[in-house]
Amino acid sequence: MHLLPIILVIIFFIISLLHFYWVFGGKWGLDGSLPKNDEGENLFMPGPLSTMVVALGLLGFGLFYATRAGWLELPYTTRWSNIIGWMIPSIFLLRAIGDFRYCGLTKRVKGTQFAKMDSRYFTPLCLFIALLGYLSQL
Repeated sequence: MHLLPIILVIIFFIISLLHFYWVFGGKWGLDGSLPKNDEGENLFMPGPLSTMVVALGLLGFGLFYATRAGWLELPYTTRWSNIIGWMIPSIFLLRAIGDFRYCGLTKRVKGTQFAKMDSRYFTPLCLFIALLGYLSQL
């Protein structure tokens, strides 16, 4: 079943490209992607380095699933492949569950632009990634 990894490759590459766009100064979508407090102030403003780390991590996740799709070979063992294969969807499941305040299913701050985007797009996407990731492990 190579369809699930292919879908994950596409998702991770698109999200990675968006983060690279932000690293190089792009502004589209940035404001709605950052969590805000009750007063609408950003909780943090990631710099180019931290955004680059996220972009590279997402790219790495995409490359991992490209190996699962049979498009690429990377030098890691089956044991590491299984560990990574469970870790990636677990990261996204935890993100979907949230921090019990600003993001995910457990968020309490719900009136900000980020909270609305999180409910509408980010959390469902994280749940979808987790589901596809777990199913691709079976």
